[in-house]
Amino acid sequence: MKKLVLFLSMIFSFSSWANSDIETKFKEANNAYEKGKYEVAISAYQTLLNSGIEGFNLHFNLGNSFYKIKEYPLAILHYEKALKIEPSNEDVKNNLKLAYAKTTDKIEPAKELVINRWYSEIINLNNANQWAIYSTLLLFLALLLGLLYLFGGNSIFKRVGFFSGILLLILSFIFITLAFQQNTYQATAKSGIIFTPTVSIKSAPGESGTILFVLHEGTKVQLLETSNEWLNISLPNGNKGWIKSEDLREI
Repeated sequence: MKKLVLFLSMIFSFSSWANSDIETKFKEANNAYEKGKYEVAISAYQTLLNSGIEGFNLHFNLGNSFYKIKEYPLAILHYEKALKIEPSNEDVKNNLKLAYAKTTDKIEPAKELVINRWYSEIINLNNANQWAIYSTLLLFLALLLGLLYLFGGNSIFKRVGFFSGILLLILSFIFITLAFQQNTYQATAKSGIIFTPTVSIKSAPGESGTILFVLHEGTKVQLLETSNEWLNISLPNGNKGWIKSEDLREI
C-alpha cells in the first residue's frame, strides 16, 4: 500500500511539474510575441505543438504571430484550427477575415437555403463538448423539476414542475443532438489550405488532366476524396477538381 501511495504521489508530482513547465514555456512565447520577437514566439509555440500540446490559445497565438510576419497561409491554417476548437469565437473569426483579405483568390460561396445557413450557424455556436455540457445541465434541472412535480404539495408547484421539466427535457434532447451534429461535422468535414503560390486544378488525378482553374496560396478548400498523391477538392462556389496533396495542408 505504501508503494502504491508513493507511486501515485510520483505520478501527480510529475504531472504538476509537466503542467508548470508547459505554462512557463507558453508564457515565454507570449512575452516574446508582446516584445515583437515573432520568430522567437513562433518557435516556442511550435515546440509546444510538436510535444503534443493542443488548444485554442496555442493555435490562435500562432496565427497572430504568422500574421505579423506576413506568412498569411500559415496564419490562416492556425486560425482555422483555433476555430474548429471554438467555432463561435469572434476574435478568431475577425482575424480570419483580415488574413483572407490578404490572399489572391476571392471566391463567392454558392447560394444556399436560408434555413440551412441558420442551422449551420446554430450548430457552430458551440463545439460538441459545450453542447453536451449544456444538455447535461438541462437534463439535471429537468430531473429536479420532476421531483418538484412528484413531491410538491401545492398543485401550482406540480404544474410548474411538470411543464418546466418537459420543456427542459426537450431542450436537453435538442442540445445533445446539436452535440452529435457538431461532432459528426468535425469528424467528416475535411478541409485544407493551399500552400503553393500558384497551383493548377486538374480535371482528373494526374498530370495528364485538363487544367480547370488556378488557385493561389491561402485559399481554403474542402477535401472530398484521395487518389494516390492527388486530392479531389471543392470550393464554396461549387467548383471541383484535383490537386496534388503536397500543395496543401489539412486543417
